[in-house]
Amino acid sequence: MTTPKSSKVSDEIVDNMLRDIFLSVSMLRSLFNHVHGHPENISKCREFNLPPSNYFLLVMLKNKKTATMSEICNLLCISKSNLTAIIDSMIEKKLVKREYDKNDRRIIRIELTEKGGEIMEKAKIFVKQELKKEFEKLSETDMNNLYKSFKTIKEIFSKIK
Repeated sequence: MTTPKSSKVSDEIVDNMLRDIFLSVSMLRSLFNHVHGHPENISKCREFNLPPSNYFLLVMLKNKKTATMSEICNLLCISKSNLTAIIDSMIEKKLVKREYDKNDRRIIRIELTEKGGEIMEKAKIFVKQELKKEFEKLSETDMNNLYKSFKTIKEIFSKIK
């Protein structure tokens, strides 16, 4: 009988990381919701008519060009039924289009339209300006640490995937 290999990662570390990841994601969502829902910004956001989930989807499609429904569900952490409603709404607004895979019609690809790209770029400028206002509350050291931390997290997570 062989004994299991000891893990380099303790349960305590995983528990702490899990907690910190959820807290960080929650804080990031709060920041984006604050920017999006701040009373001064509501009229600006209405111009784009773009909830945060739609904005993230447009950014993803701008970078990726096309994505399957499953890929989007995984990225946004939502169910296919919820995503279908979001996509239908975005198709009505002519921000994205739905294409069936030529080789397998069961696969549905979502693509950014020209209008979706234009709206995303305008919204990106707005979000960037508002986030900059929030980040200016940080010291230069904190801002540099935050930037380096995000860069490190991205590099490390790319090794896991």
